[in-house]
Amino acid sequence: MEFNYELLSLQMKILRPPPPLYLYIVKIENFHPVLTPSLKEIVSCIYTTRLNVTCENVIDIFSAAHICQLGFIQDRCRTFMLENIKPSMCFKYLEFAQKYDIEVLEQATESYVLRNFPEVVEEEKDMFVSISHEALCQYLSSDELRNEYKEIVVYQAAKDWVNANENCAERDVNEIVGHIRFGLISPMELSRIMHDDFVESNGKCQEMIEEAMRYHTNMNSQPFYEGTLNKPRGKSGWMIIPNGIQETDENELFYDVAGDGEAPLLIFPPHTYDREQLTPLGIPVVYESMSSVKIGNFLFVFGVDNNEYQYHNCTKRYDASTNVWQDLKPVPRKPTIGTCAVQRGKYIYLLGGYSVRIDQAYNKWNASGEICSNLYRYSVERNSWTRCPIYISPFAHASAAILRGNIYITGGLQNCGDNSVSALNWTVAYDGKHYKELKREMHFAKCQHISEVVQDKLYVVGGRSADDNRALILIEVYDPVANQWSIASSSGNLGGDETSISFGASVMKEDDTLHIVGGTPYLADYVRYHVAENIISHPIYIQLPESCDRNVFARLIVQ
Repeated sequence: MEFNYELLSLQMKILRPPPPLYLYIVKIENFHPVLTPSLKEIVSCIYTTRLNVTCENVIDIFSAAHICQLGFIQDRCRTFMLENIKPSMCFKYLEFAQKYDIEVLEQATESYVLRNFPEVVEEEKDMFVSISHEALCQYLSSDELRNEYKEIVVYQAAKDWVNANENCAERDVNEIVGHIRFGLISPMELSRIMHDDFVESNGKCQEMIEEAMRYHTNMNSQPFYEGTLNKPRGKSGWMIIPNGIQETDENELFYDVAGDGEAPLLIFPPHTYDREQLTPLGIPVVYESMSSVKIGNFLFVFGVDNNEYQYHNCTKRYDASTNVWQDLKPVPRKPTIGTCAVQRGKYIYLLGGYSVRIDQAYNKWNASGEICSNLYRYSVERNSWTRCPIYISPFAHASAAILRGNIYITGGLQNCGDNSVSALNWTVAYDGKHYKELKREMHFAKCQHISEVVQDKLYVVGGRSADDNRALILIEVYDPVANQWSIASSSGNLGGDETSISFGASVMKEDDTLHIVGGTPYLADYVRYHVAENIISHPIYIQLPESCDRNVFARLIVQ
């Protein structure tokens, strides 16, 4: 090949000089015949600045530009590929990116494959079965692989790859099979694939399917299963249930569900802010101050439903791996809200609350019911309720968390005897049998606050005062070693009025960071409290569905 690289790289500045015009002649011999049409496009671009690039020719144009050292054309091709990744081009772009060491394109393509795995495998089956064993295992083992809750797609993809690579060693096949999450496949589909030649010829595959069948048989024990058999894919985020209450002209709070009787559910990862609509509950549910507990891949929700204006307690379980809700046995008592729920071992404890009063004239409820002193224990494995003795004053809108194996109940509302209520600043420790009210009290009486344990200390965040109904913009922390409460943060370093912690919000712990979302009055706020630095950041304003009322309560989980 005899041509002047330097002359070609002069680009338009030299090749399109002002008059008098100079003619440059470049002689190119033995140029790759496949790239010859691409070279014509490059020369045309140099003279006209227009580059006719498509998904079909972009790789050839980039390759020709690479030979000619035309960086500006390479950049345009690279940008085009990043903006036009699609199933039919994924593996071609990926192979190309690895060849030319284009890291940003390689990462973008791999991410696209994981996000669109079913479509990519279907359209590019021939190229998919030709990828390396290491690449296949990387895809199948990823938590970010999205398969629309159809793990059978992953099984079929693994099966096709193994069948196309007949010389694959048995240990490699076993490794591939080990990445299939058979617990995410329905029992009906498991029964069908058990008779596949692929399964019958692989002992490990048979063992995993048998384990998955046992997992499906004992549904009540599923939340305590430990392993990757049922680990959700593509759900490294939170579940938010926006819903609310509506304030009437009579200044009473009536039930008003968000969006035609169905509470929308959203995945909201804290690092990407992507949103995904999930399965709604299916029936209207009173969620004002509802309770929820996350165990494994499951979220247990305790509320009051008004199916056809008949109000009842309800218990529901959401399976994040299959995006399915299940009705469980409701707590056997009057319709009650304002409870707090906490997991201890294989039980969920539902504490306090107040029974709602039904307005028969309007077929609605309001919040003037009786504060209860109830404690109910729910057995997850048996799907049964047991009423436990409780020897403390009735309370509602408290918060509970597990610290050193004990349930710590903080704050809440209590009756004052004159049809009024006041907030509590107490702390009660419960070990499953005995109650102990700590002599050390919180600095501020509060209700509708949130609590979480971080680094062996109990953090109580936000809440409101019952006297003037104001939000308490502070964080209190209890040290069990010193048996002492202290104020960790107040409005000074919480950002003032612009960054407030709402009452009725929800909290999720991630390492030593508390993620706080929702509540009133800043219903759409999402803030982070960094425990070690004792500072709060305000990363984003959440755009909730328009059907939600202004008073929104949210619950969240991390998969």
